[in-house]
Amino acid sequence: MDEKRCILCNKPYDHNYVMFGRGCLDNLYGLLEFSKPSRFVWNKELYLCTKIAWKNHKFFLSKKKKYNLAQKYIALNYLNKMNYEFLDDIKEKILKDINSISAF
Repeated sequence: MDEKRCILCNKPYDHNYVMFGRGCLDNLYGLLEFSKPSRFVWNKELYLCTKIAWKNHKFFLSKKKKYNLAQKYIALNYLNKMNYEFLDDIKEKILKDINSISAF
């Protein structure tokens, strides 16, 4: 049986999300300094990916592109928090990948 695993902590989860478990998703809202959505929002993971896309001025993206953008943005955020100089070339590559994502 193929179980879903969180891409951050690698723990299995059984919720409808694609990338994250519930705990990691709640932590990401705090880490990225986004306010948590109301309890009426059905898919909080897609909501986070949409907020990340809007923050990067990326509109009308498909769901797959939003998830891809979110992964790159989260990785860049973690690299910026580590603050090592030898990671600058990786940061530049991720920024270039983020800028290349478009709706077309």
